[in-house]
Formats: sequence, C-alpha cells, structure tokens
Amino acid sequence: MTHPYLLAAVLAYLGLVFFVAHRVGRNASNEGFFVGGRSSPWPVVAFGMIGTTLSGVTFVSVPGSVGRDGFTYFQVVLGNFAGFLAIAFVLLPIYYREHVTSIYHVLETRLGRARGIMRGIMSRAMQSPKRVVFPEGEEPKIIEAARILLDEGIAQPILLGNRAIIEQIAAGSRISMEDIEIEDPYRSGRREEYAEFLFARRQRKGMSLAEAHQRLLNGNYFGSVMVALGHADALVSGVNMHYPETIRPALQVIGAQPEVGIASGLYMLVFERHVVFLGDTTVNIDPSAEQLAQIAEGAARLVRTFGIEPHVAMLSFSNFGSVQHAETKKVARAVELLRCRNPSLMVDGEMQADTAVDERKLKTMYPFSTLTERANVLIFPNLSAGNIAYKLLNHLGGATAIGPILVGMRLPVHVLEEGAEVQDIVNMAAVAVIDAQQREPEAR
Repeated sequence: MTHPYLLAAVLAYLGLVFFVAHRVGRNASNEGFFVGGRSSPWPVVAFGMIGTTLSGVTFVSVPGSVGRDGFTYFQVVLGNFAGFLAIAFVLLPIYYREHVTSIYHVLETRLGRARGIMRGIMSRAMQSPKRVVFPEGEEPKIIEAARILLDEGIAQPILLGNRAIIEQIAAGSRISMEDIEIEDPYRSGRREEYAEFLFARRQRKGMSLAEAHQRLLNGNYFGSVMVALGHADALVSGVNMHYPETIRPALQVIGAQPEVGIASGLYMLVFERHVVFLGDTTVNIDPSAEQLAQIAEGAARLVRTFGIEPHVAMLSFSNFGSVQHAETKKVARAVELLRCRNPSLMVDGEMQADTAVDERKLKTMYPFSTLTERANVLIFPNLSAGNIAYKLLNHLGGATAIGPILVGMRLPVHVLEEGAEVQDIVNMAAVAVIDAQQREPEAR
C-alpha cells in the first residue's frame, strides 16, 4: 500500500515540474524570467533532479518503508528519476516547439522584412542596370559580388586593379570574369585626360598636375573621376579601408549636391514591424543648424527613392523648448530653416527620441506637433549621438542595418562598411544603381 507521505511527495514533485514547464512556455517570448535574461529548458531538468532527490528522501524517511517494501534508497531515486525523464521527454518537445519556433518566427519576420525591402530595391535596379565602378577590384569579395551583380542583371560592374591579379584571384575561386570590365589605373589610356580633369578641379586647393597623376594611382580618385566624367554611373568602395579614406577623394572630385550642400551618412534600420532611417551617422561631427537642415533634407530625398514618405524628427534632449540650451536651440533653428527650404516636408522638433517614435505620446502630450504619426527619419544633433544610436539599435535592439548610405553627393557615391560581406556589397551596389536611375533626368 502506498504511504500517503510518499504520494504527497511525488505529487508535489510532479506539480513543480509542470509549474516550471508552464513558466518556460509563458516566458518563451518575454525575456527575464531566468538567469541571464533568457528562458531555457534546463530549469525543468534541474527542478526535476531536485524533486527526484527530495521524493526519494521523503520515501526513505517514512519509518519502516524501506525495510518493509524491500527497496533501497538508490533504487527509489533511480526509479523516480526514470519517471522524471519520461515526463521530460514529453515536456521538452512542447517547450522547443513553442519557444524555439517563436524565436525563428521573430527572426524570419524581421529578416523577411529586410529581404522584402532589398528585393524591391533589386527589382528596381534590374529595370535599368547602371555601370558601377569598384576601386577595390582586387578584393575577392568584390570579385564575387561583381559576378552576382552581372549574372542577376542588377548592375554592370567595373573593377579597378591589375588585370592579371584580378583574373588569378577569380580563377582561384572558380569565378568567371566573362563580360566583367577591368580598368587598371596604372595602365589606363585615360590617365592623361583624368589627370587634367583632377588638376582643374583641385589646382586652387594646392594640387599640381604631377600630384594629380600620382593621386590617380589611388582607385578611389580614379573611380571618382570616372563617375564625374560619365564613364561610370556610380562608385561603391570601402570594404578594406576606413570611412574617411573612401569619402575624401569623392568629396574632392565630385562634391556635394548643390541643392543639399552637404554630404551625410544614413542607415536604414529594419525592425519587425517598421523601418527607421537614422542620420547623420558617419560624416559630420558637430553640424550647425543650417547643416542639420541640409542633412534632414537629403535624408528625406533618399527615403522617397525607396517609395517611403518621410516623417522627420529632429532629435535633442528637449521636447519643444522644455529645456533652454544652445544645443536644443540649434535643433529648433534647424527645424525652422528646413520648413522654409521645404514647406511640404513633414518635420518637427526639437524632440526627444521616445517622443519621436511614440505616436500616442505625440497625440496626447503634444497635439500641436506637425508629425501626425511616428517618425521614420531620425536626425541626430551630432555624430556621436547618431553613430552610437545606430550601433546600439543594431546590436542590442535587434534591428537589421542596411548602410551606410551616403546622402547629398552630386553624383552616386556609396561607402561600404569596413569588412562588408558579399551580400552587403551586392545590396549597396543595388542602392547605388537606384540612386543613378533617380538622377538620370538631371544634367551632369
């Protein structure tokens, strides 16, 4: 006959296991229940082992139970643990089905949205592929990306570098170089023409003709001149160099768009339910009010090329004059300038970041705001704020980052993140193609 104490212990043990399994299931998508902020199936196992031991101890503690029934303590614990394992084999598949599936669903939704946006960009690029020059033509990832771009009909790549080296690298990776254009800055028949052009552009900035010839050995200068003279439609570079090394030649040769007046860097962050653009994240360290207005206008133009209507928030640590400080006044002044430059643009500020992305807060606490819905373009008061914010959102906020996208250049120039992968290169080239398509009606 089963002793009531033993029955109570076993029931308590089973109840504990089911309670933990229930909590695991409830917290599958809400982090924070277990140590480290992540739910896990292992508490089921841990509590089960504890319950196994306690129930065995309870059993042997009943006077005369071991001797009467002929079971040793070890046999009791072993049998009870076997029962726990049988229960665990039922519970753990339930956990994994609910918890792991929910994780993959979130990732697939987010990545699916990012892929959906990129598919739209690729489709538009394929409608009218443009010539994209890659100054780092000897980089294996660039060569692989060039093959993909040509095969998919996204762009017509031009690789800068030594032909023999490029073809050797391609052969080693079994990549066909058929129909991929290669231009060697050291041996190009255009060097004299390009040197004269570069000298004319920079002669009043201290550059001599001899120096212009020397600078053209740098692929970024050579590629920038190609774009400036219409021998290529866009430039994509930066996989093996720091950002300033890539952007400086383009600024010197091509320059900023006259209507915008300043170049800036923009990141597209794709979340599960929405897309946000952040600027300036890469170029201007401490922009003035006038420059902030130019950055915002350039960002809004780019966002429209993706088929998205921009809602711009100019960010600060103040909400509409709640703090009087030189920094907040600078942002407020930028809003005034931007409204004068572009009255049809939906823009407001200065405002804090949470206000910008909380539609309910905007409507209840600031009903006077001209932002009728949450902002999808966030303009930061300085480079520190913008750069830190996009990196935190990318790495801790779970956003998928696409960029940096160089905004405000007179002609299409786009900079890759250092160490960018092949797919990142393909994505940025597609963005560059769309940028070139948008500028077709404009005179060079």
